[in-house]
Amino acid sequence: MLIDQSGQCVYCQCDITGGFHIDHILPVSRGGSSNIENLQLLCPFCNLSKGAKTHEEFLIKRNS
Repeated sequence: MLIDQSGQCVYCQCDITGGFHIDHILPVSRGGSSNIENLQLLCPFCNLSKGAKTHEEFLIKRNS
């Protein structure tokens, strides 16, 4: 996943090669799975900001 994302956070594109959080695109609490297709690597700041929001909800909140 780190190579697929070019070592960058999905949301802010910062370098995450020094540390990252594994995020569920659709949170488990909202019916998401832990399959690789539902996972993405985020910097700690973006992951903690996203919380239990879906990918779409986080993008809307971040861009508002």
